Amino acid sequence: MPIQKLELRGNLFNVGLEVAVVKEDSFFTAFCPALDLSAYGNSVNESIEMFKDAVQVFIEDATRKKNLNEQLLQLGWTLKKKPDVNFEPPYIPIGMMRGYDIVREKKIRVAIPV
Repeated sequence: MPIQKLELRGNLFNVGLEVAVVKEDSFFTAFCPALDLSAYGNSVNESIEMFKDAVQVFIEDATRKKNLNEQLLQLGWTLKKKPDVNFEPPYIPIGMMRGYDIVREKKIRVAIPV
């Protein structure tokens, strides 16, 4: 049962993505399997904020290169064309990240252009 959900707002989709924060040595890493993207910080909150920045950079870069759709499809996202064009992220349970000390799970909302 995926918790990721897209909502269309203008030319943007607001999507909720699962992010796991793991402790590695003296820092924390926020990782999102649906984007295969991570960021780190000195605290849980800092790693989440750095992750939000990393997502923004990813989206801006892919949009500038005009290959965001291609990148999302390569990451396992599904393109839906009816009734409206949108993307659905793959459901990858955070619980599958075995061997990691997950200290926090968080749902992050990000806007993705269409």
